[in-house]
Amino acid sequence: MNKFGVHSRKQYIYAALIIIIASLLGGCGSVRSHSFTISGEERLKSEEIEPLADTVRVFGTKDTDVIFTDVLTGECFTIGYLTPGVSESIHLERGKWYKVEGNGILTLKPVNVRIADSTETTPAFTSSENTALADIVSVDKTSEMPRISTSTVFMDNCKEPKIPLEKRMTGKPDKDDLTPGVATVFYEDAPFTAGFDRVDADGKLFFEPIEHEFHLADFNYLYKYELEGDLCWRSYLLDDYDGDGINELYFEVSAIPDQCVDRYISANVPRYYVAFSEEENGVFLHIIREDTAIESWLEQKFWDGEECVALPQKFEDRLLVAPEREQVPKEIAAVIYDGASFTAVDHMYVSEEEVSFYKREFTMPEYDYISYSDDALAAGKYRHTDVYWNGYTIIDLDKDGSDELVYCVSSDFHSDEYYMIFSVVDGSVYAYNIGFREFGTLMTDGTMDSESGASWCDIYEITDFTKDGYKTRILAKMRDDYENGDENYHSYYVRDKKVSYEEYQRYINEERSTKGVIWIATERVDDWLNYYSRE
Repeated sequence: MNKFGVHSRKQYIYAALIIIIASLLGGCGSVRSHSFTISGEERLKSEEIEPLADTVRVFGTKDTDVIFTDVLTGECFTIGYLTPGVSESIHLERGKWYKVEGNGILTLKPVNVRIADSTETTPAFTSSENTALADIVSVDKTSEMPRISTSTVFMDNCKEPKIPLEKRMTGKPDKDDLTPGVATVFYEDAPFTAGFDRVDADGKLFFEPIEHEFHLADFNYLYKYELEGDLCWRSYLLDDYDGDGINELYFEVSAIPDQCVDRYISANVPRYYVAFSEEENGVFLHIIREDTAIESWLEQKFWDGEECVALPQKFEDRLLVAPEREQVPKEIAAVIYDGASFTAVDHMYVSEEEVSFYKREFTMPEYDYISYSDDALAAGKYRHTDVYWNGYTIIDLDKDGSDELVYCVSSDFHSDEYYMIFSVVDGSVYAYNIGFREFGTLMTDGTMDSESGASWCDIYEITDFTKDGYKTRILAKMRDDYENGDENYHSYYVRDKKVSYEEYQRYINEERSTKGVIWIATERVDDWLNYYSRE
């Protein structure tokens, strides 16, 4: 019987040096460090980390996701998007060891570090060949492999959904495209058995079922214990992965973004893949392991999207708040209420002073772009996503006498919010995308503050919106200054004049508005959007 494959591991010279150092320090398997840098070209790093606090901060040198896998249970936790120069935090359990997977050089703190043990309980797969799902629909009761979760723990994270299935699964495959048993699940509400694809101590896959009879309407496993909410069936794929002549049915599923209780869990909305298979003893739903070849294959398939069928949420279920028609310019009102088109404008920094802009035309119901700050928008080469319109404010940003509509939006792919500024230019509507770090806090005087961690900050205003972008004026800024050899030293400027820290603070407290604008927003984002607008 063939096996699913996973990323193979390599021990690096760098890792070997750490082992030598560790042995010289006393022969222990761990190297203690509050801040540790992990390098190597392979995504799966040769080091493992143990958190010293409930939250681990991660810095990286490349745009990447970062996956932490509990070495004993196989449970995975993910930072969906890490960009150079900006740290992200993730909640991990102290006292546990985690494998680390991500591109580039990663720096983590506060953590302990050790070199991965090649004799660990969960062995790496050694083959990338395909395996029929039917080959693993059996339970190995003798396996010593630790289980990800018992049925009890699983059901604790599979609460009764609040939103009906027809709103969470907006489409399904044609009955004729499914095997008879799987068709009954989708068209006759037949039950199925859900469970995890596991690997035993010999590296063989087996299926661990959950002791519960599921129907589509009540399967609501969210894969993250910190979350509450409902499962949404995002898109599906029919494909004969195992080459047996029968198409399997795969789904990409995730939590509904607006229901994510803790928006700081990680940068991404937790999602995973499932597969339906029909066997002699029933229909089975496999929760796909994250470290297998089939999971990598599915990730690429669903990212490309060409062979997948998207099941978008209805626009009225994603437009969570909206202004009255009379509150905004008539051209913007037509975009919201009459289906008129607008031009989305995204941008990329070529240098600190030079910005390139990219454009594409949409209507609000069809707008499906997550801001990447590159040319993906113009080329149309981006992952299509459900956009949620979470909050808005109305303000004349460029002070031309005509209000702009500023929306705070998020997507089903990425839980970090970004902003879209709708403005009328020569009778047409343009919407300018600005990321949450660049947008910062919008004050009543129209100023905003962009920042990158503690290294720099700009207080700026937008002076003009055009068909090709927008113009800004920096009013005050803070920059790293390494000339004196102190990495914590900063230089401060007000209107391009270098000033003292006290003068910089005086400008912020006395010349810039200290009051944030009022946002009309959903409960999930209201507290932090309106943090500076309340007494």
